[in-house]
Amino acid sequence: CDYEIGDENGYTGCQAMTLMFLVGNIPPKYKDGLMIGDILEACYQKEGKSIPFKVPYLIPVPDSSFGVVQFTHMYEYNPLSAGELTAANAEGRRQMIEGVELLKKHDPDFAGLELIASSAALGVRESRRIVGDYTLTLDDLRTGRKFDDAVASVQFGIDIHNKDGKAQDCRQVKEYQIPYRCLLPRGYENILVAGRCISGTHEAMASYRFTGNCCRMGESAGAIAAHAVKNHIALRDVNVPEVVDLIN
Repeated sequence: CDYEIGDENGYTGCQAMTLMFLVGNIPPKYKDGLMIGDILEACYQKEGKSIPFKVPYLIPVPDSSFGVVQFTHMYEYNPLSAGELTAANAEGRRQMIEGVELLKKHDPDFAGLELIASSAALGVRESRRIVGDYTLTLDDLRTGRKFDDAVASVQFGIDIHNKDGKAQDCRQVKEYQIPYRCLLPRGYENILVAGRCISGTHEAMASYRFTGNCCRMGESAGAIAAHAVKNHIALRDVNVPEVVDLIN
């Protein structure tokens, strides 16, 4: 199937990858969570180093002294290369260890912080996007476009983690819908895609890529596929509103 990847710069335009990690003995005063960018950046500056991501977040595990940290950011790695994914994992663990060590060394609140484990899988925010019967665009998101063949509604804004500024490009959108045509690879029969790989632009994907939206797309795709098989009809001949109504 035809596909696109990244932005106009190719795969180097893909969003940063992140390796989440678990820490223990977080300071009690941060039990409700904390944007730790200023704290971490100050620690890096004391060592004459550059922080890899300026808006990291400490996410507490309820009723415990544990927390999950979104911090590591690996830029310009090719998500289609096993070698580069391995390298991104290694870089993520390096950033993880360095960040924890600097926090413990330079901030008294985090002197007792314990590094428990990295996540089992690297978080890849973006890779291939199938070219479908319809391509969802930034304009669709801005205008809150609705479709007769909608399979999901999305409210989450655009969230792009790119190298520029080592931060996030966040933009609000109007609630919009994802049309079934985005799940149909152009020129192919009997195949559906669901999740961040559907047909959309780099910017549009930065909104619908989130877990809840992908789950909804998958649920709709499964129901439509089952309906097509049961009724011996082609995927493009399915009455989408009728099937989607059954799972609402």
